Amino acid sequence: MNSDKFYCTECGAENEVNSKYCRMCGTHLYATSTKKPGNVWYLLPIIFNIIGGIIAYFAIRNKNRQMAKNLLQIGLLIFVLVFGYIIFYPYPDTILMNVQTPSLVQSDQEFDIVVSIMNNGTEPQILGSIVIPDEYLEGIAIISSDPQFKQTSSTFGEEYHHYDIDIPAGKEQIITFKAIGINAGVFSARVWADTAGYPGMDVRTVVSNSNVSTNSSEELDITVV
Repeated sequence: MNSDKFYCTECGAENEVNSKYCRMCGTHLYATSTKKPGNVWYLLPIIFNIIGGIIAYFAIRNKNRQMAKNLLQIGLLIFVLVFGYIIFYPYPDTILMNVQTPSLVQSDQEFDIVVSIMNNGTEPQILGSIVIPDEYLEGIAIISSDPQFKQTSSTFGEEYHHYDIDIPAGKEQIITFKAIGINAGVFSARVWADTAGYPGMDVRTVVSNSNVSTNSSEELDITVV
């Protein structure tokens, strides 16, 4: 397998792993940031249930409909403010992400997943985690990374590899995962970075049990959500 090359999604030309622009057509080889407010979305039903529980408690205890009505209005106001903050929070559009992974590997074969995070802004940013969904890890196991992640954790069907790395303005951080194919099949998911803008990129890897040659790799299409 040749993991030192990948292909431009516009013209198909072969490029070096750390290339920023396609050598043939000049296309920028980084994914633009996307708005993904992480696990905050999962807190909304919890907040709403807590508010409802408080209202029910006071309404039952005091049998005071006016108090219950006032608490309901306050609760709805808090909910709207939290929801509005999540929707309209001005995420910076200065963090760019690129993910390079082979398109085809054999089971028990080790390969690299190269994640590049570029800070094009004027302020330093912190890379908290690289997040890989479980559906991708059903066929691929992460062995290690360079630099090595501090720890891992799983929540809501995603595996977090924690780094807490400072990325200075105008600088790039490259993280190389050492992975191995463990189950045959086609595995795809959206890998994203827990940093400003929450950039993400779709990855797709076929794990084969056959002796098919794996001397190619591909840069995968970007899906902006």
